[in-house]
Amino acid sequence: MERKSIAMISKSIFRNIVIFIFIIAFFIAGYYLIKIQKQKKIVDEQMKFPEIEIFLEDSEISALLVDNENIYVGGNNGVYLLDTNNGKILKTISKNLRLIYSSSILKHNKDIWIAHDNGIALYRDEKLITYSYPIVPKGRCNSIIVYNNKVIAGFENGEAIFDENNNVTILNTKNGLSEDYINVLAVDYYNNLWIGSYLRTDRGGLSILDENNNWTYFSTKEGLVHKFVTSILPINREGVLVGGGHLTAGGLTIFKYRDKKPYIYKVLKEENGLPGPKVRYLYLDNKDYLWITSEKDGILICDKTQVFENEYLKGLYLTIKNGLSSNEIKVICENSKYIFLAGKIGLNRIEKEKFYKRLHKENDMIY
Repeated sequence: MERKSIAMISKSIFRNIVIFIFIIAFFIAGYYLIKIQKQKKIVDEQMKFPEIEIFLEDSEISALLVDNENIYVGGNNGVYLLDTNNGKILKTISKNLRLIYSSSILKHNKDIWIAHDNGIALYRDEKLITYSYPIVPKGRCNSIIVYNNKVIAGFENGEAIFDENNNVTILNTKNGLSEDYINVLAVDYYNNLWIGSYLRTDRGGLSILDENNNWTYFSTKEGLVHKFVTSILPINREGVLVGGGHLTAGGLTIFKYRDKKPYIYKVLKEENGLPGPKVRYLYLDNKDYLWITSEKDGILICDKTQVFENEYLKGLYLTIKNGLSSNEIKVICENSKYIFLAGKIGLNRIEKEKFYKRLHKENDMIY
């Protein structure tokens, strides 16, 4: 009995020692985990760019328009005019208009045109005039431009052309388009109208209308990197950049001109230096830097000549680690002092003078 009692006491002591060692090990592991997290936080903070500031952190922003030095902002919380110096709202245009997928605000003469998720609106003389189906195509409005002094709006089910009296003409697959779903519109150097479609399981791609009313079509069959078009950026006589993709697929298609007619020169993908597989938005700033945004992988900023001359893009990559509010940037614009980036979360304001100094320094090391 005495031997059994000693054995049980020994087992109890051993068990307590093991538990004690486990507790000590747990606390040591916890201590080092906290230390590593603190070190990581310090490193992350050091990676952040102080010239990036964030406003409207509770908003998903899809459209921007610089007007003089102030900026119109459209998102899930409505449309506002913002003071770019302090980020405060100067005027509420509408709290009812929702711009979650719609991505365009345009100023033509003194009118402000607003694409929204249930049609298109015109803000004139402090009043909001709305156009919805059946006056315009059904569904949300995705893009607005001015072409031959007419306002052109692209919808989920066709195109609306507004004349000077705001009479509407509808354009769709019955009279020229390859697809009814219009996601993005652009006008190039030679006054060709570029129309990009999205979320279509058939042909998708581009419909291009020239000044003689002749149509040209491009999709994956002709070499387009993806049939879903997300952004179109004409660059003078040099060519046109077309971003595309969906989820984890896509890239950038580069067009050049031959006898003023566009042709596909090459395509670039993530393995060629793009920040992610899907190109979300394209922007050329006033310093001729090209901003390429992705769906969820941040931004690449590089010299525009690279996309025409290089097979691999090099530049400065920006993500939330550098201080962006979101890795998905939907729209970019600028005024004399700042560059503005509309994010899935929040509005980013970048002070240009400080940022370009950083960019020039980075470029000296990159190139």
